[in-house]
Amino acid sequence: MSGKVGRPAMPDQWKAMTGQAPARAEAPAVQFTPGAPPCPAHVERNRVAFAEWNRIVPELITAGLLCTVDAAALAMYCVAYARWVKAEEQIQLQEQLGYEGEIKKAANGFEQLSQLYIVSGKEQERLHKMLTEFGLSPSARARVRGMAQQGDLFGNDALTAFTKAASRAA
Repeated sequence: MSGKVGRPAMPDQWKAMTGQAPARAEAPAVQFTPGAPPCPAHVERNRVAFAEWNRIVPELITAGLLCTVDAAALAMYCVAYARWVKAEEQIQLQEQLGYEGEIKKAANGFEQLSQLYIVSGKEQERLHKMLTEFGLSPSARARVRGMAQQGDLFGNDALTAFTKAASRAA
């Protein structure tokens, strides 16, 4: 369990519309260096995970939600995404070939859930947890605070650095 009990936080806009004030003052967050972490080698070797890394990093930087220490969490998200995509592709392939669907008969005659559906479901759970960590779901965005973005007059900000590095790697 994640340790969070109760209802998810409501967005600030909703609180403002209904006239609700925050129950407690926010404690100052720990500050890390904003920017794109280096992509781990195992993510680079996985085509789908690497594509997701390159898709999501600019979005997280723009939102002020990514720091250089976030490599492990982001790698877990990208690998879970790649495994989920692979499981879903295999399920679609089996359906096209006319194999049994979600429920299969085991050797002992009992019905059981297909292993591909189990893998897909587990990866969906992992993805949901990681999406929440990065504020990538509507309710999670209400709880996640980004770092203030000022921008750089000389083009040395984190998004520009990531874009340049990604174009050099391609």
